[in-house]
Amino acid sequence: GVLSDKKGRRPLLVAGFFTAGVFSLFTGSSHIISGLIGFETPLFFIYLFRSLLGLSLLFVWPQVQSLITDYTYITGRGQAMAVMGFMYTSASLFSFLILARLPRSIGLYNVFIIIMLIGIFASIVSRAGLVDIVDKKKKEKVKWKELFSLLKKSHCLKITFSAAFASRAD
Repeated sequence: GVLSDKKGRRPLLVAGFFTAGVFSLFTGSSHIISGLIGFETPLFFIYLFRSLLGLSLLFVWPQVQSLITDYTYITGRGQAMAVMGFMYTSASLFSFLILARLPRSIGLYNVFIIIMLIGIFASIVSRAGLVDIVDKKKKEKVKWKELFSLLKKSHCLKITFSAAFASRAD
């Protein structure tokens, strides 16, 4: 998206993995944090940290998709996207069939610790192993008056902007 064009894909991916790991641990530690602050129930912190975890993952998934298109040729891009979809589905099945049983054997809190470690490890690997191959865009001045005059005239453009705005991850 626009943010990755300005800042680069790698910094967003690294930040997303790292903060997702940290907020995952915070979600699992909600009962401890609420006790330290004096809240009776951890529900507020569960919702807060889970929401921040979800926002962190918004920095990961779009970058992965963009990186696949950056590192592939047009002729193999469809196959690369298909492999990504297959891996996503396989990872989901693995999570539900195998990882969902992990809390019974090692404890729920330990699962949150492992998720944090995986997130931090993924951020380190991304930082060390990825190279942004797309040039960062310089800030361009937007001609707002011209844009709004076009928008007033075209119903199709209004629908397009609304749909694009709703589907953007940045």
